[in-house]
Amino acid sequence: MVDEGLLTSEDTAALLGITTNHLRQIQWRGALKWRSKQGNRVFYAIEDIKAYAETRKPRKTEDNNG
Repeated sequence: MVDEGLLTSEDTAALLGITTNHLRQIQWRGALKWRSKQGNRVFYAIEDIKAYAETRKPRKTEDNNG
């Protein structure tokens, strides 16, 4: 059983608004580390996800192009 406070890769990607492939790239670069692994499933800590989300720069859109 997985500890409370951990999210799957799919849930983490959805929370960040990215694809699971992009999440793997972020993890490979060392910007976000997984906390637990069970078989092929990787789990991320909510506090790590929040900390990473605060460091992300928002993408430019027509609304905030300035």
